[in-house]
Amino acid sequence: YVPIVPCRILDTRQAVGSLGDREIRDVIVTVDSLIAAQGGKPGGRDIPSGTAAVEASIAAVDPLDSGFFRAWPASESMPNATFMNFDRGMDITNTGSITIDALTPLGAEPNGGDPVSELKIRNFGGRSHYVIDIQGYYPTGVS
Repeated sequence: YVPIVPCRILDTRQAVGSLGDREIRDVIVTVDSLIAAQGGKPGGRDIPSGTAAVEASIAAVDPLDSGFFRAWPASESMPNATFMNFDRGMDITNTGSITIDALTPLGAEPNGGDPVSELKIRNFGGRSHYVIDIQGYYPTGVS
């Protein structure tokens, strides 16, 4: 595990808007030039490509109804495990380790198609905003 100064990679209040019921979104983790488009704060983030997992604090902000949230590597099937449950109008945060795709080519993205780490998130229930802050990472191949 490699701790880092916490960095925000997603804030749907700043960009891309809240997630509706059963809505899935891709989230970029390691490409600094793409973080701002997700409402994150580029610069100062030190998560290398090839990262196996991240330690993340994820907050549901101002949910319109009760629901739950899931996160998983972009190339895998959605898990049955829920990362966080929330109630209407109750901001809540949960922290945990999330496996991410170590090398997912994005093709014609602004980074020229270089491999990037990526995850998917899904909201179930009431429309909600989400904030993801990364506090550390687990390099690939390190035990």
